[in-house]
Amino acid sequence: GFPSEISNKQVIFSGGALYKILGDEEQLYFKIVESLLSNNPNVAFVYATNDKSATSYFKHLIDKFPNRCVVIRERNDLFQVLKHSVLYLNTYPISGGLMAQYAAIAGRLPLTLNQKNSESLDGILIDNESLGVEFLDYLQLIEEANKLLKNEGYRLQREALLNNAVISEEKFRHSLLSILENNNSEYTINVNSEVLLEDFRRNYIRNFSINRIKHSQVLKNWKCLSMYFPLSFIGASFNFLFNLFKKITSDALTDASAVVNN
Repeated sequence: GFPSEISNKQVIFSGGALYKILGDEEQLYFKIVESLLSNNPNVAFVYATNDKSATSYFKHLIDKFPNRCVVIRERNDLFQVLKHSVLYLNTYPISGGLMAQYAAIAGRLPLTLNQKNSESLDGILIDNESLGVEFLDYLQLIEEANKLLKNEGYRLQREALLNNAVISEEKFRHSLLSILENNNSEYTINVNSEVLLEDFRRNYIRNFSINRIKHSQVLKNWKCLSMYFPLSFIGASFNFLFNLFKKITSDALTDASAVVNN
């Protein structure tokens, strides 16, 4: 089950590696979560990830919504977690295709914010355009999510559209055999030749800067790095300690300001 503090609340579930929700200058993913929690007092948000630094990125939401914004480790019982949630919020700016499929199989709408000129669930969910779960405007996504959270009948009606959104094992076998033997399939594959990769490149560049890569190396392979690349290790270590000092100082100033204001 979920943590005890949210056991009696409607749960919006989300999760994945942190790079999928970072790199967006507008912080739209976090704005969506904040808006939904602000407008729905009986709703809790759960983010599952194995990234150890995840809590720090959600700190402002955890502080603003105590016991309603929770970061947990990834779970082996993912399907049951989704079944006990009311909505799945896809990651942004980089969405998760497999998680969207899991959510659909569990009968939970995978609300997805797309970047311009993209349909991230195209080829992931069958007839994705008819499901009404993809949005180009984050305010429209928030509006739809609020309606789904407040109107159970409407939500159940929308969830019924997911029944055939993911190909079954039997249909997959049959279709694969048909492709191999007859070179055809009942499923149409649409290839978009106008896919723009600039937004994807920009997100990855922001998330995987040389400093972040060095930081990761210090944390995970510090013995090897210090032995074979001592100069890189020294530079990355200095970077890591400097950023840690900045974070500690910033947190201390924030706490001191809160004490003064109270």
